[in-house]
Amino acid sequence: MTVDKGHTNTAFVGDEAINGKKPPQAKTIDPNMYTLEIQEKKPGLEAEYDPFQHRHVEHPTTNNETLIHLLKGSLGTGILAMPNAFHHAGWTVGVIGTLLIGLLCTYCIHLLIKAEYELCKRKRVPSLNYPAVTQTALLEGPEALKPLSKVIIHVVNVFLLIYQLGTCCVYVVFVSSNIKAIADYYTETDTDVRLYMLIILLPLILINWVRNLKFLAPFSTIANFVTLVSFGIILYYIFREPISFEAREKVGTMSGFALFFGTVLFALEAIGVILPLENEMKSPKKFGGNFGVLNKAMILIVTLYVGMGFFGYLNYGSAIKGSITLNLPEDEILAQCVKGMLAFAIYITHGLACYVAIDITWNDYLKKNLGDSPRSVFYEYIARTVLVLITFLLAVAIPNLELFISLFGALCLSALGIAFPALIQTCTYWHQRKGMAKVWMVAKNSVIGVVAVLGLVIGTSTSMIEIIHTFGTSDSEQPAAAAQHPRPAKMSSSGGSPSKKGTSVDMQIFASNGNTIVDESYDPHLHRNRPHPTTNFETLVHLLKGSLGTGILAMPQAFYNAGYISGVVNTVLIGILCTYCLHVLVQAQYALCKRHRVPILTYPISMKIALEEGPQCLRRFAPYAVVIVDGFMIVYQLGICCVYIVFVATNIKQLVDYYWLELDVKIHCLILLVPLIGINMIRNLKVLAPFSTLANLITFVGIGLILAYILDDVPPISERQPVAELGKFPLFFGTTLFALEAVGVIIALENNMATPKSFGGTCGVLNSGMAVIVFLYAGMGFLGYLKYGAESAGSITLNLPQEEIMSQSIRVLFAVAIFISYGLQCYVPVDIIWNVYLVEKYRDSNNKLVYEMLVRIVVVITTFLLAVAIPRLGLFISLFGAFCLSALGIAFPAIMEICVLWPDKLGPGKITLWKDIILIVFGVIGLVAGTYTSVRDIILSFM
Repeated sequence: MTVDKGHTNTAFVGDEAINGKKPPQAKTIDPNMYTLEIQEKKPGLEAEYDPFQHRHVEHPTTNNETLIHLLKGSLGTGILAMPNAFHHAGWTVGVIGTLLIGLLCTYCIHLLIKAEYELCKRKRVPSLNYPAVTQTALLEGPEALKPLSKVIIHVVNVFLLIYQLGTCCVYVVFVSSNIKAIADYYTETDTDVRLYMLIILLPLILINWVRNLKFLAPFSTIANFVTLVSFGIILYYIFREPISFEAREKVGTMSGFALFFGTVLFALEAIGVILPLENEMKSPKKFGGNFGVLNKAMILIVTLYVGMGFFGYLNYGSAIKGSITLNLPEDEILAQCVKGMLAFAIYITHGLACYVAIDITWNDYLKKNLGDSPRSVFYEYIARTVLVLITFLLAVAIPNLELFISLFGALCLSALGIAFPALIQTCTYWHQRKGMAKVWMVAKNSVIGVVAVLGLVIGTSTSMIEIIHTFGTSDSEQPAAAAQHPRPAKMSSSGGSPSKKGTSVDMQIFASNGNTIVDESYDPHLHRNRPHPTTNFETLVHLLKGSLGTGILAMPQAFYNAGYISGVVNTVLIGILCTYCLHVLVQAQYALCKRHRVPILTYPISMKIALEEGPQCLRRFAPYAVVIVDGFMIVYQLGICCVYIVFVATNIKQLVDYYWLELDVKIHCLILLVPLIGINMIRNLKVLAPFSTLANLITFVGIGLILAYILDDVPPISERQPVAELGKFPLFFGTTLFALEAVGVIIALENNMATPKSFGGTCGVLNSGMAVIVFLYAGMGFLGYLKYGAESAGSITLNLPQEEIMSQSIRVLFAVAIFISYGLQCYVPVDIIWNVYLVEKYRDSNNKLVYEMLVRIVVVITTFLLAVAIPRLGLFISLFGAFCLSALGIAFPAIMEICVLWPDKLGPGKITLWKDIILIVFGVIGLVAGTYTSVRDIILSFM
C-alpha cells in the first residue's frame, strides 16, 4: 500500500487515474507489518525538509480547481437530505446545529492537514494518505498508544470501507427511489422500490467493472453539470410558493437531533477527498489558512446546506422525504426530469464512490494474498461484483434513504471526521508541546473525542432503532397487503402447464374412462376468447422467428457430419417428419378439446388425458404424463439456454481475443452470468417485446451478411464429401432436429390464432412456415459446408474472418440478438417450475416474490454451470436435439394419436397404429443413438 494512495480517491479523480499513468514511487508501508519504512533523519545533517517542495504531480491543480473539486466532493445526495434533517431538528436548531457542525468539521480537517504536513516533514516524505498519517502519528505519540499502530491502519481502512460502501448504499436507494417515483406515475402502479434496485443491479455491476477511471471521466463531467442544473430547478420549486413558518417546529426531539447529527455529518464531511486534494495542489500552502481554499469551500458548502435545509423544510414541512426530489410534483415534466437527471448523475457517481472500497479491499488486502496469480484479473472482477452485491443487499434490506444517510454519517464520520483528527494531532505533538499548551491540546481534543464518541454511539443507536421500528412495522402490514392481491394461476403461454391448483380443478371434468359421448357440434376453435388473436401472417412470422435461432448457424457443421447430398436429402426428410408429427399433435389436441368440450389444452395435459383414454397398458403412465412432458420441456428449454450462453460467450471471445487478450471461453461465460440473471429477472414478457423485435431484425440482417461471406469465392464441390461416415449421422440428426423443431411454440401459436383452422391444411400456416424453414436450413447447411468444409464450426459466425469489421459486426449483432432471446427462452422453464410445481407451496408466503426470484436465479445458474462444464456449441446442440426433440417432436405425438384414436378409429388393418409404432421406434432410436453419440464426443473432446 503506497502512502500516496489517497490520490486515487473517487470524489477527486486525480490525473494518474484519468490518464492511466502510475504516480511516482513513494515510501511504502510494509504489507505484512504495516510499519512505515521511513526514518527520521538526524537534524542538522540536511537542510530543513519541506514536503511541498518534493511533491511531483504531473498535472497539479490550481486553487480554483481545488475549490471546485472540494465543492463537487461535498455536493451529492447529502444536500438533498438536508430538509429532512431540519425536520428532525427543527428549523432553529437546524440552522445553529449545521453551522456548529460545519465549524467543527472544518476545524478537524485543519487539524488533519497540519498534522500530515508535520509528519511528512519529520519523516521526509512528500505526502501521506489517511491510514498512513494515523499510523505514523501513533508511532510519534505516547508509549501506551504505540502498540496500536500495527492495527490502526486496518481500523481506519475499515471505517473508510464502511463509509464508502454506505455511500454506495445511499446511492442505490436514491437512484431506485427516484426511478420508482417516475415509473409509478406513468404506470399507475405502486411497485416496491426493491424491484427497481434489482433492475439497476446489473448496470451497477457493469459500471463497477470499469477498471480505468478515465472511461468514466466524461460521464462524471456530465453528471456534475446535470447536478448543478438539477439544484437550480429544485430551488425554483422551493421558492415558487410563498415561504411560511406555520406548523414548522423550531426545536425537534432529542432522538430527532441524533438523526440530524448523522445526516449533517454525512452531508458536510468530505474527509475522503481532503488529503488527495491538498496533495495534488500546485500551491498546497494555500489549502489551509484563514482565507485558504478549505475555509472558502466550507463557508460556501455550509451556506448552501443551511439554505437547502431551511427553505426545503419550510416549504414541505413534516411531509419532507429522505430526498427533496421525492417531494417534487409527480405530474410535471420538469420535476420528472430532475428526478431522472439526478438518478443518472448519482448512478455514474456510484462507480466513482465504489472505487475507493474496491481500491482498499483489492489493492490493500486481497491482491497481496493472491500474489502473481494468472487469474488475478478474474478474482478482481469477483471482488468488484461482491462489493456491489453487498451494497445492493444492504439497500434491499433497508430501503430508507434518510435512515441510511444518518446511520453511516454517525457511524463512520464521527470517527473519521472528528475523533481521529483529534487523536492524530494529540499524538503528533505529544512530545513537542509543553506546559499549558500541551494541557490545552489534550483537554480540547478530549472534548472533541467525547463529542465524536457520543455522536457515534447515540447517532448510530438512534438510527438502528428507527430502522428496526420502521421495518418492523412495515413487515407486519405486508401479509394483509399480499392477501388482497393473490397471484392467479397462470396458463403457460408457451405450451407449458397451468398451475397445479388449476390443473386439479380442471382435471375433474376430464375423469374419463374412454366412454365419453362426444358432442360433435362443439367446436373448440369457436370458444377461444383471446383478447389479441394473431392473424395467419403474424402466426407465420412467429413460427419463423421461433425456428430461426442458433440452429440455422449450426447447419454447416451438421452437413459436415452428413455430407452435402446426405445433408440436403435428410434435412428435407427430417423436415417432412417434423411437420407431419406437428400435424399429428395439433389434430390430437383438437380431438381431445372437442371430446371434453374445452377450448384449449396444453401439451402436458393433452398427453395425460390421451393416456387415460388409450390402451390399458398405457393408462398406468397417465399420472406421470404431466411430469414427464414437463421434464422434457424443461430440459429442452434449458438446453437452448445453455446453447445461447456458449454461443454468445464464444462469439465475444473471438472479438476479445483479437482486440485485447486471449481468455478461456469459460471466463466469458462467467462475465455473462450477471447480465443473464438480470434479464431473467424480468417477469413481464411485454417488457422484452421491443427488444425481441430488435433481435429478430438483427437476426435477419446477420443472416444476409453471412450469406454474402458464404457466396464469396466458393471452393469447388469436388472438395467436399457427398456422404459422410455413418457414425457421424446421429450428430447430424440431433443438430437438424434441434434446428427445425419448434414444438415448444406450436400449440401456443395455434391456440392464439384468430382463425386456428388455417393453421393446418395443405396450404396452411404450418406447412408454409416449415417449407420456408426447411429451404433456409438446407440452403445454409449446403452453402456453409461448401464454403468451409471440415473447418465448419458449431456456429458459422466463428468461421468468419477475425480481422474484418463487417464480420466482427456480425458476431456482435448475433451475440446481442441471442442474449436478448435468452430471456424469452428461459421464460418457459421458469414458468413451468414456478407456476406448476412451486407457486402453491408459497402462495400465502410474504416472501413469494423472493422465492420466485431465487427460482429464476437458480435456473440461470444451472444453464451457466452446464455451459461452463461443456462449452462445445455443436455437441450441445446435437445432444439436446436428439435427447429432447426425439421424444417431444416425434415419439410423444405418435403415442398421443394412438391413444386418441383408440380403439376403433385406427384405420383399416390398424394402419395408423403400425405407422405410429414405427414413428415411436424411430424417435427412440434417434434419442438413444443421438444422445449416446453426442455424449461420447463430448467426453472425447475433453480427453
